[in-house]
Amino acid sequence: MREAAARLGGTAEEPREAHAPRAEPVPAAEGAAPAPRLLGGFAFHPGHRPQAEWAGFPSARFDLPAFELRGGAEGEPVLLAAAAAGDGGRDRAEREGRRLLERLRRGGGARPGAAADRNGRLPTVLGVGHPVSREDWCRGVEAALRAIRAGTLRKVVLARPADVRLAAAPDPLLVLARLAERDEGGFPFLFEPGPGAVFLGISPELVAVREGGRFHASAVAGTAPRSDDPSEDERLGRELLESAKDRTEHAIGVQDMRERLAALGEDPDVDESPHLLRLRGIQHLRTDFSVRVGGDRHVLELLAGMHPTAAVSGYPRGPAAAFLAETESFERGWYAGPVGWFDPSGDGTFAPALRCAVLRGDRARLFAGAGIVEGSDPGREWDETAMKLRPVLEALGGAPEA
Repeated sequence: MREAAARLGGTAEEPREAHAPRAEPVPAAEGAAPAPRLLGGFAFHPGHRPQAEWAGFPSARFDLPAFELRGGAEGEPVLLAAAAAGDGGRDRAEREGRRLLERLRRGGGARPGAAADRNGRLPTVLGVGHPVSREDWCRGVEAALRAIRAGTLRKVVLARPADVRLAAAPDPLLVLARLAERDEGGFPFLFEPGPGAVFLGISPELVAVREGGRFHASAVAGTAPRSDDPSEDERLGRELLESAKDRTEHAIGVQDMRERLAALGEDPDVDESPHLLRLRGIQHLRTDFSVRVGGDRHVLELLAGMHPTAAVSGYPRGPAAAFLAETESFERGWYAGPVGWFDPSGDGTFAPALRCAVLRGDRARLFAGAGIVEGSDPGREWDETAMKLRPVLEALGGAPEA
């Protein structure tokens, strides 16, 4: 486990390094208790520096929660207290968890003291800044296209941040709830490593899922907008499926995923053709994979072989990483890094941290990227990143131009 964490971006000396949990969960409902889980994630780059908006976010961090609320029968939450025994810690965790559970049942999910009015409205978005200008972005895309034509790259995923000013500090739980309501099929996440800093989002894809003897992953690439008009929405989806540029981008991701899964020693089961992943306001091409793995293959070990995929970095992996290090002028931090959980058996689920923001008081930094392949147009790729930024902007309380 130490080696897997180091390969994904942590170091042997990293504080709060992930270890298998020793605490036993105590269910608040009858039945067998699920195993405790460690929740956390990794930075995108191995050389991550926890500074500026990423202060407090190390290269890797996992925590054993004092308690969890998990979905039960008919949507009723189930409380699992997993605090270590001794000094009444487990009892305190159960009491605190029960208070939160009761509050949620009464509809009081917002964080006390955070900015949200009685109708659940969030603070006004005062403005959006662009640390990477449209001109610099276009120059980066043009540099990527030159590298692709020279044969150095087949694909690279360029990203850009957007800085948002708000009238007051928003309630992160309410922001996440809005994101989850918008994209019910997504993978929501929220981490608060210390006071004053929150990283949250809802990823449209999963990079690694280990369930017993099987390992699952998905390739998501190719993007188009949605429409409220059913016939127009159908047309947009059909055009995405038939788009030569988007099919090329997606095929590169599928090839990358096949190669990585083949290294596990088994031929993966793969969808015959991509299908549409339809989210609110945006849709993608998606291909699912599944492969049999041995019982001794921990999800962190498997994840180490997957990250970074062509969907968040590029292809081939080494040249794409070198291009991003030279071209991107900002720190990705945990953006596009794997976030999720694992348990003592080695099972776990991880998603790339996309459709996300890091919040500090009344400021938020959002991130979005676009896959650059032969045929990409710099202006259209800028517009695609704006489309990907919009869900988080709306969840924060407004949607000025991104």
